[in-house]
Amino acid sequence: MICSSDDSCPFDSENDVDNDSLCGETTMCLEPEDAVTSFGTCEDYAPGSRYFGFCTSDAICSVCPCSCATECGNEVDRCPNDAENDADSDSLCGDSDSCPDDPSNDADSDTMCVPFDSCPGDALNDIDSDSICMDLDSCEYDRYNDGDGDSICGDVDSCPFDRSNDSDNDSICDDVDSCLGDALNDHDGDGLCSLEDPCPDDIVNACNMTGSSIVSDNGITLD
Repeated sequence: MICSSDDSCPFDSENDVDNDSLCGETTMCLEPEDAVTSFGTCEDYAPGSRYFGFCTSDAICSVCPCSCATECGNEVDRCPNDAENDADSDSLCGDSDSCPDDPSNDADSDTMCVPFDSCPGDALNDIDSDSICMDLDSCEYDRYNDGDGDSICGDVDSCPFDRSNDSDNDSICDDVDSCLGDALNDHDGDGLCSLEDPCPDDIVNACNMTGSSIVSDNGITLD
């Protein structure tokens, strides 16, 4: 047992259990019955009363330990089991705060608290792995962020790496189209695209154009 005269926390049965130099008030703080001052009662020095703020100058810290608790350094510990006393200032004591260092308390509800959440405003935590959190990512599901610069994100771009988006309309994107500008894609299968194939419909390329006539390799003119 500790006598009140020797007890640093006379109203805290656990005597500052979290070692933060603030006593936790576990029983009602009562002023001594005979506590009087030269200017009135202890109640006159309590927060909001007419002499609040004069406890030190009037030397009554020991006379009115409850009313003068805040001013005289005997502030009651609002978080008796939290040595950091609500470090993130969210009005939740650390021992009952699921995110003791995160004032927003996992704002994106991804069960990751700041500072451990790399994307505190993104519940999916950069799902496209482009190092840009979704709340700041112009193409949330495109890791290349519109790689071809056509203002269409890759996840909805039919040709994500073709700025012209299949310019010859052959259902083959330009970046992988072996015959750009040839919608039939070497129709005769002779290895020549139509733009350079003298006979786009002749696999052996046996034709020659002479005016409006076609001359075969054996010299016979066909109308």
